[in-house]
Parts: sequence; C-alpha cells; structure tokens
Amino acid sequence: MNDSGGVPKQHLSGSQQNMDAQQRPTRKRAARPARKRAARPASTTKTIIALHSKLWWRSFMENKASMVMTTVMATMIVATTAGMATGAHFDIVELNQPALLVMTMALGSFLYFFTSIVLSGTENPIEPEHFGALPLRFKDILPGMLVSTLVTSRGVISVLNTLIMMVAGTSAFAITNHTTAAIAWPFACLAQLLVTIVIGEACYSMIARTMHHRGWRELITTVTSMLFILGFLGMTLLANTVNSFPSHLLTSLSRWSPFGAAAGAAAELSHTPDWNSVPRALAYMVIWAVAVVIFVALWTRAIEAGFRNPIHVGGGSQRGVTTQKTTSDGRPPLMNRFAPNTQWGAIFSRGLLYWVRDNRLFYSTLTFPILSVVYLFMGFTSNDAMLWIALWMPAFSAVQLLSNVYGYDGPSNWLHIVAGISGKTMVTARLVIGLLLVSGLWCITTLAVGIHEHFSALWFIHGLISFGAILGAMAIGTYMSVMNPYPTSPPGINPMRDRSSGGSAAFSTFFGGTILLGAASIPGLILTVMGTANLPTNSITEIHLIGWAGLVIHFLIMGGILWLAVRKASYRLDANWPKIFDKVKAWK
Repeated sequence: MNDSGGVPKQHLSGSQQNMDAQQRPTRKRAARPARKRAARPASTTKTIIALHSKLWWRSFMENKASMVMTTVMATMIVATTAGMATGAHFDIVELNQPALLVMTMALGSFLYFFTSIVLSGTENPIEPEHFGALPLRFKDILPGMLVSTLVTSRGVISVLNTLIMMVAGTSAFAITNHTTAAIAWPFACLAQLLVTIVIGEACYSMIARTMHHRGWRELITTVTSMLFILGFLGMTLLANTVNSFPSHLLTSLSRWSPFGAAAGAAAELSHTPDWNSVPRALAYMVIWAVAVVIFVALWTRAIEAGFRNPIHVGGGSQRGVTTQKTTSDGRPPLMNRFAPNTQWGAIFSRGLLYWVRDNRLFYSTLTFPILSVVYLFMGFTSNDAMLWIALWMPAFSAVQLLSNVYGYDGPSNWLHIVAGISGKTMVTARLVIGLLLVSGLWCITTLAVGIHEHFSALWFIHGLISFGAILGAMAIGTYMSVMNPYPTSPPGINPMRDRSSGGSAAFSTFFGGTILLGAASIPGLILTVMGTANLPTNSITEIHLIGWAGLVIHFLIMGGILWLAVRKASYRLDANWPKIFDKVKAWK
C-alpha cells in the first residue's frame, strides 16, 4: 500500500484493467455525440418566400374592407374566366374554333400586365431595397424575389385562371381527337402563366425603381393614372361595340403578341398540319421566348438596381419650389391672389394647392369626372337613364373630396393647432374649396345633359336637385372628416399605391355618406317627380306647383344639413383637434 492507503496502479488486478479498457472506448463513443455540428443555414430563398407570405397574409387579414373587396373581385374574375372557358370549350367542340380560347388567355395576360402597372405595389411587402444593407449577395435573394410574386392576390387569381383554362382546353381538344393540341395545351398554359408574370412584374419593378426619383415619379404618376382612366373608358366602349368589332382582327393581334403567343401556338396544332400552321406555331413560340428573355433580363436588372442602391436620393422636379418670401404686392408666394390675406385665406390657398401638387389626390380628382364622361357616353348612345346618374356624380365626389382632409394633412395638423387656427376657419375654408372643385364638374355635366335633353323641364328639375345634393354631400363629408379621420399614405406616392382608401374607415365613410345623402334627397325627389309628370311639351314653364315646392323643400333640407354640419364640425374640431392629430400623425 502507498502512503495514502491506496493500491498502486501497477498492482491492480487484471479484471479491473480489463474493465477500464472496455470503458475507455465507451466513454469516447459517448463523448462524440456531444460535439454538435453547426446548423446548416436556412435557405435565403425559403426565408424570403416565408417572410413575404407571412407579411402579405397579415396585411390581407388586418384590412377587413380590402379583404372583402379583394375576395369579391377575385370571385367575380374567376367566375368570369370559368364562363369564358365554357364558351371556348363549346366553340372547339361544336365549331372547331379555338379563337375564343386564345383571346381569353391573351386578355387575362394583358389584364395582369395592366394591373401590375396601374395598381402596383399594394401587395409587395418586401422590396429588394430591404436587403441592400444585409450581408447577402444579389444571387442569394433573386430566386426568392422572383417566386414570391405568386403570393399576391393577382398571382393566386392567375394560377386559378390558368388551371381553369388548362382543363377547358385540354378536354375540348381531347374530345375532338386533336391529340397533339391536347398534349401541348397544358404546357402552353404554363408558358402563358410564365410570360404573364414576367412581363407584369418586370414592368412593375422598373416603375417602382423609377418612382424613387421625384421628377420621374410625377410623370409616371400622371401616366399610370391616365392609363387607368383610358383603360376604364376602353372597356366601357368595347362593351358597347363588341358586336361590331372584327373578331378575326382581335384573334390575330392576340396570337402575334406575347400575351397570347404560347396559346396561339398550341391552338395551331389543332388544325390539320400543313405548311402554314406549323411555321406559324414556331413563330408564335419564338415571340414567346424572346419576350420571356427580354423581360426576365429587365426584371432581374430592376431587382439588382434596388438591391445595390438601397438608399434613395431625392431630387428631380422642383415644381412649385420658390425662394421668394413675398410677391410684388407684399403677399406670401403661396397665397392665392383672390384669397384674403388672413388665416382663412392661407388655409384656402394651401388647400387649393393640395389638389394641384399632391399626387395622392390626383386619382380622386379625376375619378368622378371620368365616371361622369362614361355615364354621359352611355346616356347619349343607349340609355337615357344614365344621363341622370351622371348628374349625381359631382355630389358623390363631394363626399369623397371632403371626407378625410385632416388625414391628408397628417403631421401638419400640429402646425394648425399651435398656430391657433379656429375650427370654423378650417372647416369653412375646406368647404369652399370643395364647392369650387365640384361646381365646375356640375356645370359641365349639366350643360352636356341639357344640350341632349333640349333643356327640358325634367333636365331643369334634375339639375337643381343634383346641385342641392352637392350641398348635402359637402355637409356629410365635412362632418365625417372630424368624426372618422384615418391616416393616409405619405405625400408623393403613386395614387394607385395609396392604401388609405382601401381601409374600413374609408369604406364606411364613403358608403355611409352616400346612403345618408340618398335618404336626405328622397322628399325633394318625390315632390319634383310629381311636379314634372304628364307635361304636354316638357317645358320649364309647365312645371306644376308641387314641383317648385319640392325644389324649395329640397334646398331647405340640404341647406339646413350643411349649416348644422359646419357648426357641429367646427365645435368638434376645436374640442378634439389633438385627438384627431393623434390618429393621423403617422403616415400609413
């Protein structure tokens, strides 16, 4: 034994040594699992797609009004596609004509392209600029940015419509024993989906990148808004002239454009193969391939430009910027020459400039005039009832123009508060601005209807009733602006990307105000209709006394509502302006 009383190691029994020898490998094997390998980094593509999907779904579910509207529109679009697919299926089976099938595919592709330009950006929570400051390479984010475009409402609708058209075309070609076309059609549908998304998203990405420069932003805002208006007018005119439009020309344009080239190539295979159909099919595929290559390159470059330049430098147009402190007559340069040199005049002048220089209001300024033109056109060509609806468009626009003036002011509400501007000054100045804007539209619309109706008694009554409705609409908009203010998108944004108009507050304000306006107009409308019934020559001098009484009652009702609304809105603004500021101080 040693000094410590233990047994020396060299004198250990053989059995103990064997046990130690057996335990050593076991301990080593037990120690190996403790060395955990470093976790494999998550795929950047999967992360981008998952993040995009989560943010998009959260935004979609939080905005209830937008969710309902998107769901309704998606249902209508898919149902329309199903109806057109059924018609195309019938044409192939019964008439051996695939023209409608090709035109439907081309129309869907074009509408995706159109909405990507005009209604862009409302469903893209992730942009390439968000990754510019991260330790990532461009090729790391590119696949995720490309694939995530499918996770939008228009992407989902496009996939559903593609499946519908795929089933309709394949089944029709199979029934008619066009085996080659039946096999090629599913691939043509996938090719159409690819070129649709590539063209639409490439154009959106290029516009989104260009919109960061102020000068181009103002130009593109105007162009895209006008495209929307012209597209709306075009669809209306096409609906009225579709029977006389040469369908063969539309079919040819569809097939020789990237929007319908792939579908046209598959449809050519349903014909008896000859020296014309096969070369045409090949030519269509060449058009499709060239379009895909070009727009993929443009899309990729736009994404790369955003990724490599995450910080946007302002500049460009300096429209409206001046260094003058006063004008020649000693007035501030932004003061309107016809406005008094007071607080009221300053608010009035500034409010007028909003409608000229604020891009967010550009779309609102043009929407109702364009609707008036559409209804006038339909009234002139087919249905006289549309003319009377056109007369009411100025009243509906008054509700829209005045319903959220403090939301558009945003943080500048604080300036008004500390400047000591009274609620009555603010309310009446904004009211007069709305009256000026709407009155011009009312005068033009009423004159156009009067020319068509030969300035009849019915025109006279409806014109005055609609002007009285403008007073009531301004009252409702003025009161709703202080009762239900809501934040807006920041100034300078494309009006088509302004998300403030799609919220539940905007939805309830406009439709609630429209219903109230209609209810307040019922008494005057009933009496004036009775006063213009059974007139011998429909002359203004023949209007019955009850009709004149109806006009008086209508203006008394609308004038009373306007007086009460101004009074209540002024009082509420004085009392609750800080609370209103708290609601709208941050841009949406």
